[in-house]
Amino acid sequence: MTLPPLPTIALGRWRHYKGLDYEVLGVVRHSETLEPLVLYRPLYNDSGTWVRPYAMFLETVEVDGQRRPRFECLAAKPAHPDGGPDDAQASPASHVASLPDGLRILTHDTLQTSGRAAVDEGLDAFNASAAPLHEVRPLACVAEHAQLGVLGGAVGRLWGHCAELQQLWVKDSTRGQGLGRHLLEAFEKAAHARGAKELFLETFSFQAPAFYERCGYEREATNPHYPHGVSKHRYFKRLAP
Repeated sequence: MTLPPLPTIALGRWRHYKGLDYEVLGVVRHSETLEPLVLYRPLYNDSGTWVRPYAMFLETVEVDGQRRPRFECLAAKPAHPDGGPDDAQASPASHVASLPDGLRILTHDTLQTSGRAAVDEGLDAFNASAAPLHEVRPLACVAEHAQLGVLGGAVGRLWGHCAELQQLWVKDSTRGQGLGRHLLEAFEKAAHARGAKELFLETFSFQAPAFYERCGYEREATNPHYPHGVSKHRYFKRLAP
């Protein structure tokens, strides 16, 4: 039986109208109906490869009273000559066969304790051999009330002339009273007293970028590729001599 050629589609990154990104791997054929199907995989998790009818993949849908594509191509790459998935982008299963005997890759939605410990210990050992990380020291400033307990804290670390603020938190009942600024200034002062000359931090767009900018921090970089319109910002501040 001679089959009609499969329709073509741009391979690469596509975005669903709800905002999530996918990678299109090619066009395949249904074994029973011969219907063309788009083969693709999500870029936001490891749930594997999926198929959707070709016509449905490229159709338009109504959103807020306007027609728009169900999927929109963001970054195309050359199509595979037979319409199937590109060899370099094939399902991960194609790479498992080349693993040494007795070795397998297991996927978990929740990292097992033994796996986490092995990864942490292995990475710590490598990092320690590559850089003097024994110099890294913790630093924390905690706001504690005699009757109410801990109301906030600034937690980070020091490495030479650099300081990193990793966490800044204030209890809901005390927000808007300036405690966050007091904690930040205390952390800056403590870091400076221990030899730090510059401080950097990261914060999501739904956290406190405006607060840090009011406190004199300069935005160095932004990663806008998180879901739901969320961005992560990196800030830097040179501590006063």
